[in-house]
Amino acid sequence: MMQANSPMKSITVRSLSLGFSAMMVALVSAVSFAGAAGASSFDNVSFSQKDKALSSYEEIYIEAVDVALPEAASRFALRRGRGERGVSERDQSERAQDLYDSLSYSIGERFSLADAPGPGILTVRATITRLASTRPTLEDFRREVNLDVNSIYSGGAEVSIVLAENGSEVATLSDSDFGNLNDGRIRAGIWSDADRAFSRWGRKLAKFLAKN
Repeated sequence: MMQANSPMKSITVRSLSLGFSAMMVALVSAVSFAGAAGASSFDNVSFSQKDKALSSYEEIYIEAVDVALPEAASRFALRRGRGERGVSERDQSERAQDLYDSLSYSIGERFSLADAPGPGILTVRATITRLASTRPTLEDFRREVNLDVNSIYSGGAEVSIVLAENGSEVATLSDSDFGNLNDGRIRAGIWSDADRAFSRWGRKLAKFLAKN
């Protein structure tokens, strides 16, 4: 055990303490930097051409969001934890509108939104490729009549985004955002996780366009 009246050992303790503090500050800074960087990044990004900076476009046109989901699994497969739950056409249409609204709002805060595509205008074409609700939908009850109304799922969505100018592809992006039932999030709404993903994608894409 260290003696309080030992000058050499006291200095050693202080040096270790300062070293540990510096290490923790560096660690927190690194984590903060990584978090900040990840806030505007996508899982996959590929540029077809980089002749013009995305941030240099004065107008951006956002197409109506498309939905292309995998085929829904049978209820027997779902009971074994396999496959995708079905999503009704109405829910697909409404979620597509929600993502469109999110993209328009966030991008519209940084760029002027065009009414139509054309030369000198960057077009954003988003497609929802996976979609899962957080709580049971009417489609879930149609497929499983004995489903508990209080069931909670790890919901979310995946998206594919094509950036183009006058029909010429500039870049493609994709991202997946699904919740985890152990993440402590409040899941009051049927589409809570998907709504959170749409909001993030709006902010992420706006930042991505402004920084590239």
